[in-house]
Amino acid sequence: MGRFAGERDVEGCVSLRSSRARPREAGRFLRIGHRRSGNLGADALVGWVATFLSRVQALTGRRPLIYTYPNFWKNATGDSRAFAGQLLWIADYNGGSAPTLPLPGGWRDWAFWQHTSSGSLPGIVGSVDLDVFCCDDASLILLSDQAPVWLLRNSLSPGVADLRLAYGDRGDVPLSCDWAGTGIDTPGVFRNGRWYIRLSNTTGRGDVSVGFGDPGDIPVCGDWDGNGTDTPGVYRRGVFYLRNSLTTGVAHVAVPFGNPGDVPVAGRWKPGGPAT
Repeated sequence: MGRFAGERDVEGCVSLRSSRARPREAGRFLRIGHRRSGNLGADALVGWVATFLSRVQALTGRRPLIYTYPNFWKNATGDSRAFAGQLLWIADYNGGSAPTLPLPGGWRDWAFWQHTSSGSLPGIVGSVDLDVFCCDDASLILLSDQAPVWLLRNSLSPGVADLRLAYGDRGDVPLSCDWAGTGIDTPGVFRNGRWYIRLSNTTGRGDVSVGFGDPGDIPVCGDWDGNGTDTPGVYRRGVFYLRNSLTTGVAHVAVPFGNPGDVPVAGRWKPGGPAT
């Protein structure tokens, strides 16, 4: 949340969850309305907002949101379009099913819509604000910085993703294979010697967890025994270690091939044959 601070440095306006919070945990939205305008003119207010957003992004490495409401933005900033590229959290209590269009400030889309200040929730006494998010679960997870998002396209042509899903953690090594033998590849990740495998192209937790390999190994996957199901493998100092089931255990096959430092690639190089 941001607030006006006069001559104080903008860094003092960034709220943290705790004194020990890491930079990326900083609160990253600017709430701007009549009580937070500092009685600035339109040009001065736009300049202050630009400075605030720039400093917050520099401190946190994340793009801030702007929270405002239509009448204020139009009147106080002269309906400035300088921030149309920022994410918008719009407060618009119009009683409808979506924010009033056109949006202020040249925004084409909104991320969050606060549609009432008189809602109710179990466990909370009195009225509360209620908000909705614009998009799917994967987009929300991406915005919250919690998990990587997979963007999948079903044709070898330019265009946008056909599927979006959130899966895994930062630092995981991603792989995509036909783990279930259905003819469709789905996500898997390798993390510190353990595999976390999802059996559908949807956001969620791993369906299968397999202990195989060591931290620092390079993961590969393929249908090593030709039974139609892909399983894990790792490459370690010039040797492929391959397992033929989605279960924890040691390698079923070890194949020396290549030199330490090589980058491994697995594939079905012979028609009808197993992956190698």
